[in-house]
Amino acid sequence: MGERGHTTKELAESLGITYVYLMALARGEKPIPQVGREVLKRAADYLGTPVAQAYLLAGALNPEDFVLSPTMDERIARIREAMTHDAMWCGLALTDVVWQQTPQEARLLICMLYEQSAKTTWLDWTMVPKGTTSKVKLAS
Repeated sequence: MGERGHTTKELAESLGITYVYLMALARGEKPIPQVGREVLKRAADYLGTPVAQAYLLAGALNPEDFVLSPTMDERIARIREAMTHDAMWCGLALTDVVWQQTPQEARLLICMLYEQSAKTTWLDWTMVPKGTTSKVKLAS
């Protein structure tokens, strides 16, 4: 099978699984992401790749699994930090005391306004609570 000249039976033996199970995986009858860690380790050895890559190839992990996404509060804190260091906005930024007393929804709206003005994208708009933007009254 393939460049190594191994048969599928030899591959199954290398992976420590039965030929029937290997064929079920190949036909999609068994879900590859549910293959055990030991089988994936042996597959990585067989392929000469890191175990993490075997997990990725098997679909057991996604590249996003390696990224820690900040929470909404962390994103808002980053935006506020940028706002306080922005020459155009630092005079408008609320003091720490006032910021802490400001409702979360109002903080979010302030950050959204800053984001629009500064032409940046810190917020993931899919995380913004539904209805938040509709509560903003536009000036006529």
